[in-house]
Amino acid sequence: MLIWEPSGVVSPISIPCNDNNIHSGWISVGDFEHNSEIPDISGVPLVDPSEASTFATPKRAYEHAAARHVLATLLHDIGFEADKIAVSRNQYRKPNLVWKDITSSSLNQKLPEISLCHSGGIAIATVSVDAGPIGLDAEPLESMRSRNILSMMSSADEMQHLNDLWDVDEAVAIQETNRIWVIKESVQKACGFGMHLPPQSFAVHEHEDITVNHSGQTYHIQTNHWVETLDDIPFQLGFSKVLGIS
Repeated sequence: MLIWEPSGVVSPISIPCNDNNIHSGWISVGDFEHNSEIPDISGVPLVDPSEASTFATPKRAYEHAAARHVLATLLHDIGFEADKIAVSRNQYRKPNLVWKDITSSSLNQKLPEISLCHSGGIAIATVSVDAGPIGLDAEPLESMRSRNILSMMSSADEMQHLNDLWDVDEAVAIQETNRIWVIKESVQKACGFGMHLPPQSFAVHEHEDITVNHSGQTYHIQTNHWVETLDDIPFQLGFSKVLGIS
């Protein structure tokens, strides 16, 4: 049986939001073929063996294990023991940390908010200690996008903005589409609704500080975008932090 091993050491990601309570790291998911043996990842910290047993492809197993390994590393670095913690999900599949056993000491220690991501052969985890809900998404800078996706992801103003770019320069338009996409994905993750928050319902292309209305509540969110080279590949990254809910 093939036992999963990390492909290397976890490297830090510096999120440009000037918040020392937020920590992020990444690692390559490793090399495998589509017909490779599915590795045993049950021994990886924060992996649920029953969930892992359902993975039908090596890609799913490698990505899942790598992201959990990065998360466990970050938690260790800030003083948490991963073997006492589990990852649960809400009804929208947002991952959250929970104590395996409730004790008086654990009740007095708040667990961080987290965000997980894997794309383009890398896995990223981000933790927020006393900084509120967060979301991070990443895509290779040169990821190809079809113009047909615009109606499924853009507000009216963004649709006009992107269509104008597509009419002039397709390469620039694709990169701008990816920029808007990763920011929106990070917003959906931070709010905790995933695709249940329609990406057409809010705009991110002009302002870093935005408001999102959903389920009778208003989310005040700070967004960031940057390009960073990970595993020798340039990535666009989007990060969002919920500043308040009213």
